[in-house]
Amino acid sequence: MHKLYEHITTIDEDDFKRMFDSNEKCLEFIIAYLHDGEVRSPFCPGSKVYPMKEFGRYKCAKTKKSFYITKNTIFYKSHIPLYKWFSILYLFATSRDKFTPALLMRTYPETIRTMKTAIYVAKRLAMACQTPAKAKFSNSQVDETPVGGHQPLRSYPDKCPQKIYKGTDKRNVLCIAEEDNGWVDFTCVNDSSEDLPKRVRERVSPGATVTTDETSLFRPIKGEYDHRSCNHGRHLFINDGDHTNAVENRNSQFKRSMDGSSHNNIRFEHMGRYCALHSFLGSFNRLGGFALFKVLLYNCFQRMTFHPLSSYKLPKDKRGYSPTRRKKDGTPALKPGPLPQIPRHRDPEAYARFAKKAKDEILWEKARKWYEKRNSKAS
Repeated sequence: MHKLYEHITTIDEDDFKRMFDSNEKCLEFIIAYLHDGEVRSPFCPGSKVYPMKEFGRYKCAKTKKSFYITKNTIFYKSHIPLYKWFSILYLFATSRDKFTPALLMRTYPETIRTMKTAIYVAKRLAMACQTPAKAKFSNSQVDETPVGGHQPLRSYPDKCPQKIYKGTDKRNVLCIAEEDNGWVDFTCVNDSSEDLPKRVRERVSPGATVTTDETSLFRPIKGEYDHRSCNHGRHLFINDGDHTNAVENRNSQFKRSMDGSSHNNIRFEHMGRYCALHSFLGSFNRLGGFALFKVLLYNCFQRMTFHPLSSYKLPKDKRGYSPTRRKKDGTPALKPGPLPQIPRHRDPEAYARFAKKAKDEILWEKARKWYEKRNSKAS
């Protein structure tokens, strides 16, 4: 995987604002360092290419077809100027604060004026943080862990009993951690028996050493890789020097980063975005500043499709009903996402029902004791 980013480290660092203060300078930088100084036609490689009046658009001299240089990137057909996109990428690479849509609105009030635009930018950044398809890991450790769902109750113990939180809405996440260079890749898993071997084949080079736990889900890859395992069920965490400590540490870091006041309830459709962000930040945690910006810019120009990063859907019996969408017969339609996750101490109606039920049970218990006591005295 190092070969993908060898040419990036040779770029000289300069003052960022002076280098990228216009769209033309940003385009020149893209052509010079990501296209080897020459724009090539995707229709005919040997044909000449000349720019058109529209910014970032070129035309092939032989086929007479036009194309955008930013196609299949996060900049394609965006109303945000290219130099603003570069500034947002640099903010993402250098900011130590939590990168949220609210931070984007505070930093760029003239460009990002609404929360809808801020969420749009955050989603496209998550697309750019995906691990390139060309990246292949060497000797790796692999493990699967459930992430998300309702967190344990931290407040209002008298208003909201612990039995409400069952943890049935968690999402399985597969983590692949490379042993040599520290690369990491997080992926959402829908069907463990099919997705786990498939993802290992896509990410790990053939013939490499793959270390897992004692689960039988990795049996299909035994003939293709040097598969080694540690039986955690018998408390054997090291097997002839092989262990899964690296991937376990990555999983614990991922879970702790998800823990917090704003991540109590992680929705299923957003888990893929979190996986992409933590894959990028976990792989390049030693870089910072302009070097991390250049790596992120390189990832933006890898071929990508803007499909949902998390394509999982809950079964119909676990979905909520939409108040606006209706079927032909007039009945409410099912939402595509999960049930609304609202704790009872934040839902006044649910708390009122719970309090009334508890009050009735207390009054009934008092009445029963009084009746038993009265009958015993009478006898």
